[in-house]
Amino acid sequence: MTPTEIVKAYENGADIVKIFPAAAVGAGGSLMDKKAIEEGNFDILTQKAKELFSGLRTE
Repeated sequence: MTPTEIVKAYENGADIVKIFPAAAVGAGGSLMDKKAIEEGNFDILTQKAKELFSGLRTE
């Protein structure tokens, strides 16, 4: 998926968009928090995703 397709999916109501490989769009290291995943701490993962996408503009 392209970044535009990801944003369009979000705008159209997608709760989750799975990206392969995440590192290709620079998101891999930004979103992955192994400890949070192991603990099931989805609040941290959600916050990281919000921070990552907060700088995107849609037109």
